[in-house]
Amino acid sequence: MEVLLDPAIELLGAVDLLGPGKDAPLPAPLQNYARALERACAPFRTHPAVTLNARMGESDPDFFQRKDLLLKRSAPPALAFDETMSSCTSEAERSGAWDPWLAAMRDFARDSRFPGIFRDAALLLKSELSGLRGHVAKADFTGKLER
Repeated sequence: MEVLLDPAIELLGAVDLLGPGKDAPLPAPLQNYARALERACAPFRTHPAVTLNARMGESDPDFFQRKDLLLKRSAPPALAFDETMSSCTSEAERSGAWDPWLAAMRDFARDSRFPGIFRDAALLLKSELSGLRGHVAKADFTGKLER
């Protein structure tokens, strides 16, 4: 089992941080990371992706659909669909209902140069992720499932 930060999911988090009314407290290890993402992406606060993401959030407040869409895609800015996931596509995906949102997310990732922003900000979570990786390795979840 591997513990990773998913750059597509982190792109969603960064765009969401720029949206209206984002004052929810974050756990301590995430505060510096979130501030770094928000600071680096702040010049793009008026980007169409931020507005569209906020609008999509009205029908997807728990991020379930948006996360699901992004987990089936490659890293930003391409966000290319993973063909091995084709059996998992929802009706909303097949209908193209999410295409404008995905296009806006791609544009945001390209315009903001998000891959570099993510790479730099992710360094702030290095020790936290290292500890989590150690915990997961010690717990041997995969071994328990296999047994």
